[in-house]
Amino acid sequence: DIRAEKRKADPYAQHMAKCFNHAMSKRFNVLDRGAKPGDYTVLTRARVPAVVLEFGFLSHAEEGLSIITPEHQAQMIDALVEAISRYQRGRD
Repeated sequence: DIRAEKRKADPYAQHMAKCFNHAMSKRFNVLDRGAKPGDYTVLTRARVPAVVLEFGFLSHAEEGLSIITPEHQAQMIDALVEAISRYQRGRD
């Protein structure tokens, strides 16, 4: 049953979300809105830990221009690598 599998994955997903949130807020000077649960199909139907990440808003004039720069994208990749490493260490 997908609900039972989801309940097993939820604590891992919460930990994963916190790892991503920490890594991103450490690198970028933006308002930290925290890690929040969401009722998105991609999350509720997942049988494994899953998160949805927002890296910024293209519709925001300044942020939209920043997101497309190679420097900003490199920082996002570094944050992802750090978060995945932190998540994995927390599961060992």
